[in-house]
Amino acid sequence: MLYNKDLILQAIDQYNISNGSVSNKRRISDWLHFENHGGGGQVRATILKSYVDNSQPIYIGRLISEYLSASVSPGTLNKIIKDNSQKDCFKHAKILNGGGRNSSSLRTFINSAHTRVTSGDAQFTKPYHNKILEGKSVPPVSIAGNQFIILKDNLNKVKDLNSSAHTVTMYQHKSTNEMYFGKSLTDGSEEKVNALAEVLYSLIWQKFIGDRSSKSLIMIDDSNKISGICSKGLNQFSELKTQIGKNGYPTKLGLLSIAVLSYLLVEDDLHTKNVGTFNYHGESVFGKIDHDYIVSKFNTHRSHFNNDFNLEILIAYLVTQDVNILKVILKSLRFSPGTKNSTMLNVGHYLRGMNGGANTTLGRKATRDFYSNYVTIHNKAECEFLKNKIKKFDIREMDKDYDNITKFAAQHSIVGIEKINDVYFFIKNRILIAKSELSSAS
Repeated sequence: MLYNKDLILQAIDQYNISNGSVSNKRRISDWLHFENHGGGGQVRATILKSYVDNSQPIYIGRLISEYLSASVSPGTLNKIIKDNSQKDCFKHAKILNGGGRNSSSLRTFINSAHTRVTSGDAQFTKPYHNKILEGKSVPPVSIAGNQFIILKDNLNKVKDLNSSAHTVTMYQHKSTNEMYFGKSLTDGSEEKVNALAEVLYSLIWQKFIGDRSSKSLIMIDDSNKISGICSKGLNQFSELKTQIGKNGYPTKLGLLSIAVLSYLLVEDDLHTKNVGTFNYHGESVFGKIDHDYIVSKFNTHRSHFNNDFNLEILIAYLVTQDVNILKVILKSLRFSPGTKNSTMLNVGHYLRGMNGGANTTLGRKATRDFYSNYVTIHNKAECEFLKNKIKKFDIREMDKDYDNITKFAAQHSIVGIEKINDVYFFIKNRILIAKSELSSAS
């Protein structure tokens, strides 16, 4: 039977982190004493870890299979650690066969690690795909001139969608068949300033995760005037909301790095319809769409954005990979895969969903599944990816985008671009601080 020893040990460590410190209980005898006074889950975790650590390949598959079915035999344990007495093996087997199967139990954490491997999911048996997480692709051929402009004449209207307060129109590119989703803009400068700020913000996201983030573009009509803003669709995008079921979160790459990056970039609208899986050059990975929230709320929510996204907490998580710190980070976000929304908000969205609106909230079970299922698998690798990405981030490339956006605004006589400046330098400063702190910590 296939297994991944490191992944199983990682799952045990994640369980222990999620259920308190284990630093003062170093021997199994200490844990057996603790068992008589409570904390049985952590007793099981340490006993299981001891046997997994000492297990040869021929036995570990049987050990994990027996543990998952709550049928560990003393004989299996004795074959793994021959120095243990028969009495110890019987006692350990009894402890290992205890425990529940809820979303925060040790068995759920181990099952998340084990079944993904035995099912043959290749992404857990081959090296981590930084190139996929980077979202690198060939230069887009459908964009003319500046990388944030698209000619409306190159798009065929498909239909209007009633998915937001503004009418959204679906387009298909005449030559590439790629899908775009656009909104018309009025002649005034305010909407155009917001559009350019959104485009700049989307370019920052792409600097981190490339084409795993949708690209916002300014639509230009045949008179070379700004007619709207559109977003390039992600190929075969499937909202996370439609995928969370009895089997928990989809295990594809990229969700955790998007969630943590949302904290750095102050994306407070990462609900289950704005993140999902899509087809990226034949690989199913997580991507992000919709970048307008920070722009639309920046003036009214500036105090919240300044005070409630503490970079010290983010740095601590990226350095330690502590899941308890991750929980604090994601709990701070209005929406995220790890954010349990309030009962009142859940009820409100449920009623809105019954009336045809979008229900984008998550309850306790879904967020528990995220930590016990998805984070157990991906925490170390996605944390390392994002930490290295921030440390190597090239601010000069980001500045070039800002210069191009402001020059474009001047060319089109767009005045009052203070919001573009405010959003840009707010995000730039956060990136600079995170980059400096991570470089100092290494």
